[in-house]
Amino acid sequence: MGVVDFNTAAEWINATRITANISHTNLKSRVFTLYPFCYCVHRMRPMLFILGWLLFGLGFVGVFVPVLPTTPFMLLALWCFARSSERFHAWLYTHRVFGQTLQQYHRHRVIPVVAKFFALLFMTSSLVYLLVFLKTAVWVKVLVTGSMALGAWFILSKPSLPPEEAPEPE
Repeated sequence: MGVVDFNTAAEWINATRITANISHTNLKSRVFTLYPFCYCVHRMRPMLFILGWLLFGLGFVGVFVPVLPTTPFMLLALWCFARSSERFHAWLYTHRVFGQTLQQYHRHRVIPVVAKFFALLFMTSSLVYLLVFLKTAVWVKVLVTGSMALGAWFILSKPSLPPEEAPEPE
């Protein structure tokens, strides 16, 4: 089923114990087999918090370094903060610079046209630089070209406008 937050698992335990009248020990072992990581989440929170800040830092550097993407790192940072700190999740989700893009992606899986344009522009320029000016092994060039093609496909497969802002077909 996946990883469940510790609070959610505790609430599930209490709700199931009340409705099914099952002993706490039996229920705890049943939950552990269904959600093997739910009792480890409290130990993961500090690591996810630190990882969230590292990803935020990479995303922030990506604002100034054209080859480094910003949005994927911010999305991963938001995911880490959602599992480690409600305060910093809310801060990043409503951030003055990054918040609107994160909210649009979260709600509608939208990547704005400007972000698509610059992502594809910098990916293409980086690929041209790699293929023309750098002397690297052919397998490296093929690997980078393939990964950039997958990234470009992902970017182009997402809508540019939320459904309510999309123009109506005539």
